[in-house]
Amino acid sequence: MKLDRDSKLYDRPAESAMRPLLKEFVQWLSSADYDEEADYGEEGAEEEEKKEEVVETDAERNQREMIEAQKRA
Repeated sequence: MKLDRDSKLYDRPAESAMRPLLKEFVQWLSSADYDEEADYGEEGAEEEEKKEEVVETDAERNQREMIEAQKRA
């Protein structure tokens, strides 16, 4: 993989550093260790979202109550 040499953002040391990492990544993708249907890192994210949804701070509760009171008025 080559970066665009005409670009002002071209960085030869970065390209040299990335080349072995990309080869390693491609080998991992083609190996049996990689499962296309697995959701890597998504299980924990869903659990955290559920926990955050349940918790309502006092400030949020007060704000919600104020908005509901304004709607009723």
